[in-house]
Amino acid sequence: MNEKEQQLIEEFEETKKEVAEFEKLCKEFQVKAMELKAMKKRIEQEKTRILNKIEQQKIKEDQLAELKQMMKGMK
Repeated sequence: MNEKEQQLIEEFEETKKEVAEFEKLCKEFQVKAMELKAMKKRIEQEKTRILNKIEQQKIKEDQLAELKQMMKGMK
């Protein structure tokens, strides 16, 4: 095997290592992306829950104000 062939083999082996590292990073990226999607979903659910609580609180406050008005009307 001459020097040129040896060099090509070494470059090929190095490229194989780089491809393997790239594939590993891609898999890690996919896992992180899935984790972020799950986190986003949990955040959206929590946001919806909080907004619903706020809406319920507003309804209660409106009902209380209405009741107070009725009480004033009865006096």
